[in-house]
Amino acid sequence: MKIKLKNMGIVSSILSLLVGCGSSTSQDVDTTPPVLQTTIKDTKNVVMHSSLWKFDGNVTDNNAIKKLVLELNDKSSEIEIKDGNFSVSTALRAGNNSFKLIAKDQSDNNATISGNIYLGHTTAAGGSHSGAIHNGALYTWGRNNYGQTGLEYTSKLDDNSSVHPIAPTKILTPSLNPLVSLSFNQNYSIAIDETGSVWSWGDNKNGELGRGASTDTCGSSSIEPDCILTIGQVDGLSDIVSISAGYSHTLALRNDGTVWAFGTNGDGELGNGDTNDSSVPVQVIWNENVNIVQVSAGSDFSCAIDNQGALWAWGKNNYGQLGQGIKGGDDQLTPIRVPFPNGVEIASIATGKGHLLALDTNGTVYGWGLNASSQVGYYGYQYKGTDDAWESYILAPTVVIPATHDNPVIEVFANGNSSYIFRADKKIYPWGQYGETDEAGKTKYANLDIPEDKLNTITSVKDVAAGALHLVAVKEDGSVFTWRWSFEGSLGGGESTVDAWMYNYPIIPVFQE
Repeated sequence: MKIKLKNMGIVSSILSLLVGCGSSTSQDVDTTPPVLQTTIKDTKNVVMHSSLWKFDGNVTDNNAIKKLVLELNDKSSEIEIKDGNFSVSTALRAGNNSFKLIAKDQSDNNATISGNIYLGHTTAAGGSHSGAIHNGALYTWGRNNYGQTGLEYTSKLDDNSSVHPIAPTKILTPSLNPLVSLSFNQNYSIAIDETGSVWSWGDNKNGELGRGASTDTCGSSSIEPDCILTIGQVDGLSDIVSISAGYSHTLALRNDGTVWAFGTNGDGELGNGDTNDSSVPVQVIWNENVNIVQVSAGSDFSCAIDNQGALWAWGKNNYGQLGQGIKGGDDQLTPIRVPFPNGVEIASIATGKGHLLALDTNGTVYGWGLNASSQVGYYGYQYKGTDDAWESYILAPTVVIPATHDNPVIEVFANGNSSYIFRADKKIYPWGQYGETDEAGKTKYANLDIPEDKLNTITSVKDVAAGALHLVAVKEDGSVFTWRWSFEGSLGGGESTVDAWMYNYPIIPVFQE
């Protein structure tokens, strides 16, 4: 039987559909991007104090993944993927680091995670002086008896011959490049610019500025030259990614993982094998091949973390701060490994006058060393004198805060006889030496056993700088605030807080452009 087809257009369309359904030559166009997931928690307000940035992740797609690329600053590298999983371990430079993680499938569909990570501190707190990098400029305030604020003169509150900086004062620096990280302690100041050059000024009695012998006489009772008033570059240091000012010595970390030190060395805190002070940088000597990613200088001891998460310490051990299970003994003139349980990987460290805090990759906080003010823990107003109290010296790393998924600890800070943690809720929790002023204006002092929420109204904190008795912090919106003891304008609040001694509530310093 013959069928006459009147409308060949319809037939043609039907045949095309049939061919499309059964033909192997027609392919659907893949427009679905890969699914990219990482352990990166924040991409906008991340501040790190270790130069090693590590994260894990996985990438999946309905088609095969062509490649995974990490663009960090001006470099690009391809990341290995195994069964959809990957792990990244890379080095950061001082200051801002921009990154972009790009997953591309066979159809060239992209999935991207991008953001910024900041290595270093944009605020600083010393013995009683403070600083901040604000809108690209350096501002300082507070005590200036050794020229530590960078004004090129010394001053006191009652000195009528010069202006004492009781509020943020803009400082002109000789660096042609912007400063990106600060470290102040006691009566001197250190900074890094974006090229990795180091700049210093202030007290130099022990060579802690790294610029050779002092050229100025300053200080209230000085007879010999003991400070440098002008901000100047530390010769012989380049490609520095991190610095740490101790009480009278300084540590500097290069991008090649080597550590350089200068200042007092009577207890071996420079780690170069002898006890001779050095006013110029000397290299810290390890007894094995290591790559260091973070350094921290205490009063007369030093510590560092390597890229495997091992912690090293050297210098004086009068409080058990070297973590070897003993107190006293010979000074340690080169770094020695601090023992931790198998599998513990240290991610960050902080040093006080005679104690240390260490945060591992799981969020556990360890502490050891001097504990007379409960700066390690459990020796304060609730525990001291009880059967559950810890000793006044903790001689080996001891768990202070166990890891938790509920508001985990993400950073540790310390100075003097006080300690601080920074939790995922972006708030700061202090313990150890602490004081509060009551409604009558009387200051009461109490050693806190464990971290307490003393600043419950302050949230969205980005980074903290801990001084001996006061703190300077920056919030995610870039605003700076200060609190605790005020001396010679260390809080930067002007006349109202110039010598208040104890100030509970955060002060917002005013930055004049």
